[in-house]
Amino acid sequence: MIRVGMQLGAAVDLMNEAWWLPASMKPDGSFGGLHVPSDAGKPHLLSSTAMASVSAMKPMPIMEFGQKMFAAHAVPAWAIIESRHRRNYPWGSTRPGNTPEGWIEIRLYEAR
Repeated sequence: MIRVGMQLGAAVDLMNEAWWLPASMKPDGSFGGLHVPSDAGKPHLLSSTAMASVSAMKPMPIMEFGQKMFAAHAVPAWAIIESRHRRNYPWGSTRPGNTPEGWIEIRLYEAR
């Protein structure tokens, strides 16, 4: 649609940017819903892929967070949400303090 608009003479600007809107999948692989864009920019959350990691342990604007994720080729990613994040912030439609049991994965590692 953008190309059609441009062919018809529409003016465009800032085409090198995007509006970052996080979305997630449930553990069963179904769509988990959209998030308020600031959800992923709250403290105590780590977004990661096998290739790269972008830490949001400190708050940052959602645009900066999205830009860092994209620059690190970290899309799609996993959201690793610390208990302090869940205690204080919503994640999409899931209210603070309520972590669905299916979201919790516990991995034990042996010290070497």
